[in-house]
Amino acid sequence: MKFSIRTLLVLVTVSALAMVAYQSHQRAVIEQKRCLEIAMRIDTLEQNQAVRANYRTTKLARDDLNASLQANRDRCEQAIQALVQRYSSIEPVDAETLSIRRSPAIRTDASQASLLFRLFVPANRPTWLKLGIHPQSTNAPSDRTEGSEDVLLVESVFNHSGPFELRLPPGKHVVALVVEDQDDSVGRFRLRLNEEMLTESVVIKSEDVRPNGYMSISAEQQIDFAPSRMLPRLVTFRFQQQSSKDSKSKSEVNLSVWLSDRSSSFSPFSAHH
Repeated sequence: MKFSIRTLLVLVTVSALAMVAYQSHQRAVIEQKRCLEIAMRIDTLEQNQAVRANYRTTKLARDDLNASLQANRDRCEQAIQALVQRYSSIEPVDAETLSIRRSPAIRTDASQASLLFRLFVPANRPTWLKLGIHPQSTNAPSDRTEGSEDVLLVESVFNHSGPFELRLPPGKHVVALVVEDQDDSVGRFRLRLNEEMLTESVVIKSEDVRPNGYMSISAEQQIDFAPSRMLPRLVTFRFQQQSSKDSKSKSEVNLSVWLSDRSSSFSPFSAHH
């Protein structure tokens, strides 16, 4: 088949135009894909930016809340400290009068709260702090009853049973006592004088000991003991002892801490440290 020159020119022109159109279409498809990719990247960046902005906003709000809570806590602690100082102050009377006052205790963690006693020991009155364990069927030791210290035990549910004593130097003191429970059982007993640990007695592991309450001197306000008055018992903790969980036999003991005008020649508290 023979084509004229005009026909050949038309065919070449059409083919060229078709090739150009095809290439243009391909470039258009590629550009469209690039636009979609760019749009997706922009969308991702916008989402990330929004997340960061929300995080910063949330963090700033949380920081503001924490700062407000801490400020409120600090104000509360200051107010509590002021109340503690107000209701635990103790003032000396004279050189022969001992003064006692129960002091509120602040618990800042999950530990047991201590029993706190503030004392003023006069310069001209010898004063002894004593600790002893005795059967619950007997009276608590004191200077009021002759021979009351004869019932004190040297062996008990605690690894350090005493009895112990310490002569208190003149001046102001804080006596802190705490019985720590462990799964409804007694774990240990602590007695502290000011910053010094006088005794830290642990219950013997083979014994099952249950706390059974305590009795302490009622001294919400300052009580003064002139030379004519016997010095008091500070506190007595009651315990119920069971040799084993399956045993029905039980015994009851008391741990007492008291003050005295005289020495009993007990071991010093530091003897087991």
